[in-house]
Amino acid sequence: VSIVVNNCGGCGESYASMMFRVNANYHHKDTPNDVKSKSCILKTLPNNEMALEKLGKEHFNAQNKEMAFYERLIPEFESILSEIGEDGKTFPTVMAVYKEIDLIVLEDLKEKNFVMAERLKGLNIVHMKLALAGLAKIHAASMVLYEKDKNAFKDFEMGFYNRKTRAFDAMYTSNLEVLTDEVATWVDWSESEYFAAKLKEFQKTVMENGCKAFDFNENDLNAFNHGDLWTNNILYTYEQSAPAEAIILDFQYSFFGSAVLDLQYFLFTSLPDILRFEKMEELVQFYYFQLKDLLE
Repeated sequence: VSIVVNNCGGCGESYASMMFRVNANYHHKDTPNDVKSKSCILKTLPNNEMALEKLGKEHFNAQNKEMAFYERLIPEFESILSEIGEDGKTFPTVMAVYKEIDLIVLEDLKEKNFVMAERLKGLNIVHMKLALAGLAKIHAASMVLYEKDKNAFKDFEMGFYNRKTRAFDAMYTSNLEVLTDEVATWVDWSESEYFAAKLKEFQKTVMENGCKAFDFNENDLNAFNHGDLWTNNILYTYEQSAPAEAIILDFQYSFFGSAVLDLQYFLFTSLPDILRFEKMEELVQFYYFQLKDLLE
């Protein structure tokens, strides 16, 4: 009957892709009055040349990694989790992957009342625990898969910091420079000069220190890392205004490495400052016991 295509999400909500919502109204040829509706999400590469260069095959290979995740790894993860009775939804359902045109077709979670939390507020403790439970499932399933097949993650070697591409170096170093300059202006703080000097010195080694943190070490507690887990990449349902379910999205920066990297990234990007001071240990313990219970 009709097909309507709209941009999906607002300005600033998608940095590494273009996403479109397709709404279709249709009927069977034998029942023309029985019109039904269906919606899906189309995800493809951004049309910005600079983004394409940094995210393309020569650098982060972002779209190919995400297509491989949805097509190959999700079925493996879901099978492993199902064997221990963990059948709850953790990922969006992928409807199709078209590698030849760099296109992923996903279910529209809006139809199931999933929405994004308010990113400027940060996540409260309930939001965080729902997401951490989902993260623990991803990590646990990937650990089991890696034990079965050491080559399962051979296409997922590069995180944000890595020794194969310097595509984002300028962003990291310039952000640190801005922070250094900002701290230097805090003249009402007696230690501002000291910490500004420390940050300025850190500029010389930030990239190497980042790479060291991301270097693969077989002796670490390694897992499939989401790589960019923060408020914008999680959707929630709500019951009586309280978060009830969480779905984790956007695996373009995923990599196999220390599970601590995902945990640290999430806690420092998505938790409000006051909760980070008050609830950090509780959240780390929550993640630990979720992971432990899954692996046992």
